[in-house]
Amino acid sequence: MKHLTPIYLTMMNAFVNSSDERVQYYKYLDNISMYREYRTLMLSAGRQNGKSVAITQFVNDWLNLGNDVVYISPNGVLSREAKEKINDLQKINYLKLHHIPKAGNIFYTTLRAFLSNSGSYLFREHTLKNCLVIVEDLNIKNFDLNSLYTAYNSNITTTNSDYPFFFIVGMF
Repeated sequence: MKHLTPIYLTMMNAFVNSSDERVQYYKYLDNISMYREYRTLMLSAGRQNGKSVAITQFVNDWLNLGNDVVYISPNGVLSREAKEKINDLQKINYLKLHHIPKAGNIFYTTLRAFLSNSGSYLFREHTLKNCLVIVEDLNIKNFDLNSLYTAYNSNITTTNSDYPFFFIVGMF
């Protein structure tokens, strides 16, 4: 079976572009409705078909544009693995370009820590620009995304009124 990495990358880029266009017309919605309807992309597919590789490449490109990322995984081990993959891509960019142009920040956390009352500790004194929230390996069938959106609103401050993107990756 061939990996679907290029297809996932194309879909993520197309989603970001079309979502930015739609948000301009639907300013009357509250934040959570906006997140749910126009800012959440759910990537649900089988195992080992290129989702994680596509996410890693997309995050690398997103960071190189000067944007920020919040990477949420179910446990600390997966967070460390994602951090190593993204750091490796950043090093490759540095070797190719001899500099990383205005790279953004990336924050790694677990789902439990993000949803808890102390979820804001990681983000204190940080104002995020054009945030991308990645929730990887979400295998909970009846997970309430509204709790994720509410935690985002209470934990994170952003520049101007940027709406974040939520990429939910898993098998559900």
